[in-house]
Amino acid sequence: MYFAAYFSLITKTWDYLAYQGMIFTAASFAACYWWLPETPRFLYSKRRFEETQEVLQRMLEMNRKQTGTRYVFEKSLREEKEQLD
Repeated sequence: MYFAAYFSLITKTWDYLAYQGMIFTAASFAACYWWLPETPRFLYSKRRFEETQEVLQRMLEMNRKQTGTRYVFEKSLREEKEQLD
């Protein structure tokens, strides 16, 4: 909201204000696109198990939790591999 008020003081017409808003939105989206990881569900469905475990581990560390879910993940991974064989 403050950005809109600030840019409205700088620009003379609403066209430039709209362009500045689009640029700000596109830059925010681009930054988040490369910064945010894929979801564990997506990685697991694509059978990228090591990356899934890394993302889950990072999530645990960010939430200051213990690494107790490693066993659950490895157990489900083992069952998944047995079903494929």
